[in-house]
Amino acid sequence: MKKSSEQRLKEKAYSLILKRGTRGVSVSVLRKSLGLARDKKSRKLLASILNKLIRENKVYRAGRKIFSTREILKGKIQRFKEGFGFLLRDDGPDVFIPPHLMKGALDGDIALVERIGGKRRPEGRVIKIIEREVKNYIGTFRKFRRLSYIEPDILTLPPRLPIAKGRAEPDHKVVFHLTGHGKNLKGVITEDLGHENDPSIDVKVVLRKFNLPESFPEEVEGYLAKRTFHTTTANRIDLRNELIFTIDPRTAKDFDDAISIKKIK
Repeated sequence: MKKSSEQRLKEKAYSLILKRGTRGVSVSVLRKSLGLARDKKSRKLLASILNKLIRENKVYRAGRKIFSTREILKGKIQRFKEGFGFLLRDDGPDVFIPPHLMKGALDGDIALVERIGGKRRPEGRVIKIIEREVKNYIGTFRKFRRLSYIEPDILTLPPRLPIAKGRAEPDHKVVFHLTGHGKNLKGVITEDLGHENDPSIDVKVVLRKFNLPESFPEEVEGYLAKRTFHTTTANRIDLRNELIFTIDPRTAKDFDDAISIKKIK
């Protein structure tokens, strides 16, 4: 099968970009090297070729220049509050990613990273986010005049996150997930947990943050319903007829604090 003129031009363009290595090549220099005219049709053809090479992760655009990609690695991103991150790998050393090369990748994302240097400590840059980890985040809904935003608890997110959808009462803890990438990152509020100073929401915060169940599975409940539990008063002090008040609130998970009142002479 004969190659089309565009395919041959694409291969030649890629070859020229490869030869330039770390110096890169501008679009105008590339156009001249390929012998293309400056008319609209030629510019459109070159743009189509470059976009295809970029989609194939063979080249990337940085500023006004085109560079060839080198070693492409895939893995999970670990991001830190300072803005830098690492690509975690099972088949080699982790790759350090500087803050300005994270491309909006968040902790837990699956991404493609190009290795750009570093022999002892590999360094790279994020070229594509393949899969964004969908998880619940906890934050506080803030409102200042007409401005509303989420103040995330986690420090790896922006300190003020715009809201894409959902509302809550001011200064209430909320559950939210993320939408968008990079500068367009926003939060979608899914639940209002209550005021940030209300101690009764602490358990809810932990449950939502780690996606823990609030009830036992049906098979466990069914098993317990069939069980008969026997108690004995042997070697115990029987206080069932005493006047005892529990100090713990109704929502407590363990009732282990109480006082007893007894009228004496």
